[in-house]
Amino acid sequence: MRLFRSLDENIPQLPLPTALTIGNFDGVHLGHQALLKYLTNLPVKTKALLTFANHPLQVLQPHLPIIQLTPLPIKLRLLSKYIDCALTPIFTKTIAEQSYITFLQNLHSHLPFSHLVLGEGACLGKNREGTPANIAYLGKSLGFQAHFIKKVTYNGEIISSGLIRKYYQKNAIDKIAPLLGRNHLHLPIADSGLCYDDTLP
Repeated sequence: MRLFRSLDENIPQLPLPTALTIGNFDGVHLGHQALLKYLTNLPVKTKALLTFANHPLQVLQPHLPIIQLTPLPIKLRLLSKYIDCALTPIFTKTIAEQSYITFLQNLHSHLPFSHLVLGEGACLGKNREGTPANIAYLGKSLGFQAHFIKKVTYNGEIISSGLIRKYYQKNAIDKIAPLLGRNHLHLPIADSGLCYDDTLP
């Protein structure tokens, strides 16, 4: 897997066509895995991913404590089975202020993707104005097709990083593994006597 740490970095031309997904992918849970499997099945030569090196909420809501389920090195190891290329820029206030149009135009100029794969209901850009409908419309002018992947549920609940954090904080260890599709979360579970280490399955 090739790794690029900045959107301004000189990204060499990769084999085309390219499919790209964007997201935090914290936990790389079963919902993320369903999206990534969809990405890998697209008829493309390069599968690429953008995930910020820091959690966007650390910039958008710095007063809130954020539990990162998978530190970036572990996250990239988990993601590497699905993708050929990862972009890991730092999320900044400048990026937070960008419209979805500016953000996607800049990204597309550095990495000309023909498919953009996002989770159902995903919104990008300042004020979350990059709705699925707006992203799909922009894709027609930039030359990419937008795909929005349905959320995955378990026992009637939508699998999300937030749900896993809730179980983590409650030490509900038995409820975490089924959402991850593996036994390790890679974080210590407080007062449980157990440690989810960085040993990958």
